[in-house]
Amino acid sequence: MSKLIKRERCVKVTAIVFGACVTCATAVVTLGTAASAAPVSIIGYDIAQTPRSGFGCWFHDYDGTVTYTGRTVSGSVVCSADGSQIANYSGGSGTLNDGVISTSTIGTHLFTTRNADDGVPISPVITLYLGETYVVNVIRLFGGDSAATPSPAR
Repeated sequence: MSKLIKRERCVKVTAIVFGACVTCATAVVTLGTAASAAPVSIIGYDIAQTPRSGFGCWFHDYDGTVTYTGRTVSGSVVCSADGSQIANYSGGSGTLNDGVISTSTIGTHLFTTRNADDGVPISPVITLYLGETYVVNVIRLFGGDSAATPSPAR
């Protein structure tokens, strides 16, 4: 099903798989009235409710504003001082739109939908900014090419 995306609006993707990881995201759209499709650049993204870089010893980059929500998540190894924190990311770009499909846990954003330490499920939402108006047919999330990538992300 196609959805018209306006410049002021964006595409939202809700992560539904525990332990999903994303190294790169692309949007494939229908251009004009023809039945052709081409990749479209994602100019930025926001994420609500994501573990910070270092969660599970997976590391990602983000150059926008990272705001700690006051929530934490346990149950995985943490390899950075703030890796157990749940944060909201806004106004930036990073690992998800850098065009690189990582082959390791470095350069891969690890998501989770487990319960946070407060007992409330973590429900990540990714908002992609395309910068133009498009009819979006497919959004591809690449899970990387690493033995450490959990299924079904590979």
